[in-house]
Amino acid sequence: MYLLVALFFLMISTDVAVRWTFLSDLTPSQVAVYVGSIALELLVLIVLIASITREKYLVRKTGLKAWLLALGLVYSFGLFSSWSFFTYFKTLPGVFAFSYLFSEPEDFLSIMGSGVQWYKVAAILGAGFLWAGLAYFVVKMRVTAKAGRKLSSWAKPRKYAAGLLLASLVLILQNNTRISPGVATPLTDGIFAFKTAVVRQIQGQQGWVRLQRRLVGDLPEQLQRDAPFNVLVIVNESLRRRNLGFYGYAASEKSTTPRLGTVLTDSRYKAVFFERAVSNATMTSVSIPSVLTGISPAQGFDALHRSYLIFEQAKRLGKLRTALISSHSYATGNFRAFLASEAIDFLWCRETDNLPAYNNVGADDRHVPDQFEKFMRTVDENEKFFAVLHTNGTHYPYTVPIEYRSGAPEHSIGAYDDAIRYLDANLGRVFDELTRRDLLESTLIVFTSDHGESFGEDGTTGHFGAFSMFNANIPLVIAVPTLVEKNIGPQKLSTLMQNSQALVSNADLFPTVLDLYAIPYKTEAYPGMSLLAEVPEDRPVILYNLVDTGVKKSYLGVFRRNLGLVVTKDETTSTMSALLHDFDSDPGASKNLWSNENESNRQSWREIVRRYPLIASYAEALTPPQ
Repeated sequence: MYLLVALFFLMISTDVAVRWTFLSDLTPSQVAVYVGSIALELLVLIVLIASITREKYLVRKTGLKAWLLALGLVYSFGLFSSWSFFTYFKTLPGVFAFSYLFSEPEDFLSIMGSGVQWYKVAAILGAGFLWAGLAYFVVKMRVTAKAGRKLSSWAKPRKYAAGLLLASLVLILQNNTRISPGVATPLTDGIFAFKTAVVRQIQGQQGWVRLQRRLVGDLPEQLQRDAPFNVLVIVNESLRRRNLGFYGYAASEKSTTPRLGTVLTDSRYKAVFFERAVSNATMTSVSIPSVLTGISPAQGFDALHRSYLIFEQAKRLGKLRTALISSHSYATGNFRAFLASEAIDFLWCRETDNLPAYNNVGADDRHVPDQFEKFMRTVDENEKFFAVLHTNGTHYPYTVPIEYRSGAPEHSIGAYDDAIRYLDANLGRVFDELTRRDLLESTLIVFTSDHGESFGEDGTTGHFGAFSMFNANIPLVIAVPTLVEKNIGPQKLSTLMQNSQALVSNADLFPTVLDLYAIPYKTEAYPGMSLLAEVPEDRPVILYNLVDTGVKKSYLGVFRRNLGLVVTKDETTSTMSALLHDFDSDPGASKNLWSNENESNRQSWREIVRRYPLIASYAEALTPPQ
């Protein structure tokens, strides 16, 4: 038994060696998950071997050798698969990997085969056979020498304690491997991920699960030219258009955006203020990955995790430094694993400096300009930069320093305005840094949000209710400096300005940035479109909050022209209802126009929904009963 335990820890040591670059970056709570998974596997091993040797009938079976060797081979295959998978993708095979294996086995195995280093495979497989062989001989020696006497002497309380410990570890680790996929040992993580994937497959569930590391392999092919100008993308949290001073908001005594307004309306810029921009979802964990990859939530979890980040596409250009700076918690939602990429030169979030939570689960937005200044010190004079700033301060509960408080009641729209003013001041420091480096006039600025916020105007508060022009309406500004105009061209710039009244989405940012940089991409892979091209008047925009089964309601939105169609699905009863409203004249969606739609119009809505297999079932709510 001692030899077998020693071999087990040899396997654990090998796992630590193979995954050291990942494991060395774990948080204390994640280390606890890893240690707990070791304890679980060791306990299962001891109980399994002891149970086998105790059962005289099983011991006498001539198939014992074959049974143990098969068990050892399964274990070695699990290790082989997990480690070789990690060698290529830098993560263990999680729920997505198994789901992808079930749905596209040939493609999955092809991807795996292209990343395998066979000398490592041979070494790992050899270690697996050694495990299988030693496991057999250890069991054989124990059966012959002790015939199960040690286990039979156990007192019942000790057996019950072992069972209770085993059950507790299973329950705890099952939840934690869902929250922190890839953190446990390969066997534990793989078993729980496989179980979840099987359940999803049986239930036909293709929707959202927790973010994981993407499976993209090599970066896109490098282009033989350098980045022509700087791009600064500012993605804010829960920021709706109607409360911004530069959009005409005048409900308070002083502007909410004095610094932003000054920069975006500067004569050195041609700024396009989109009046009818909406988000692709109203959950940050859905919207932000979509913004950074160009993949719509309606395309699903699997498509998202096979897609390149905008940084990886931008890095195809030479002499370009990239940054993602966020006051969010990127441990929450497993963003750090999802965003792992060598194409991001400078990545900072709350966990980078272990900062305390300030607003919701994020950090104080004042750290964003501090980190932007640090990043700019890494950009050489002959380099350009592409940076995404992801702020958090306008998220509920709208916490701001005392000097920015107007005296408005907590959690009110007045407190929300205070948070916007604090955001404006912090972004003002970003513009000051660009001005100090004489870069403001050569930096294209994109300003937007992940989603909006409701304050009861549509019957909901926050941003988790049915889609409306309060929780889904966002600002979108693209400010092109005069010095950059020649790189874009007069025709594209004119089209960009003409699109200011079109219905657009933050899913359009990915293709727009690629078009600004003249980086080729497969337009059919992305539901968004470049805003440098004419936006069709009848173009539909899809909004979808992908959910886990624990969420009781999910929402699908299709916005087209001036109409918003929202389908609500009760995840408990699977019942659905449709609401159609004119979001220009009725932004609060108080009147349901669906009953007034003729069958031809209803059919056109159904056809839009059925374009995506993931959301096709929502068309049932749009079909009259037979």
